[in-house]
Amino acid sequence: MGEVNTEITLVNIEDKEVAGRGHIPQDQVRRLTINAVVDTGA
Repeated sequence: MGEVNTEITLVNIEDKEVAGRGHIPQDQVRRLTINAVVDTGA
């Protein structure tokens, strides 16, 4: 059995579109970075 660890960043796509149109600054796009673990022995 193995285990894989990785870091994932989730980005709010609507915020990204609004920022792309210049309505909000890029630093106000909501993001969440998490550490994920996958058990490869399933």
